[in-house]
Amino acid sequence: AGDTVTLGLAGPDAAQVIGDEFVVTVRSGAGGAVDGVALQLRGQLYGAVPVVPADSALSDAIVDCDASLRTGTGFVADDAGPDAVLAAVRRGLAAFTNGAAFGGLQGRVMGLDSSWERSARRYEHVYRVALAEHAAQSA
Repeated sequence: AGDTVTLGLAGPDAAQVIGDEFVVTVRSGAGGAVDGVALQLRGQLYGAVPVVPADSALSDAIVDCDASLRTGTGFVADDAGPDAVLAAVRRGLAAFTNGAAFGGLQGRVMGLDSSWERSARRYEHVYRVALAEHAAQSA
């Protein structure tokens, strides 16, 4: 368990997948942000739980898991430093030993809506409200 595979990103744009259970995205600079997000989203489709630093753009969509794994959608490291990322990975590995709760976490991760559908509907609603307000003011 726990094969480590480095996926074509190096240096400040490093990202790794650890086994089938975790996606660890360490940094996502200007060149690697898209690759890191794509990696994270692909992994989540199959239940790979994300591990990301709090100071990365990739952490915007991740809620840090609580100790019981009842809430959260991944493991957020305090920063992108090796000690902080390793601590988050260790939290994830410890959580993995709690089979049923970890399965629930994976289910939440797979159920995340990462499409543009909801955002597009909200944008359309805001646009229609603004259009109606403009029409009312013009009348």
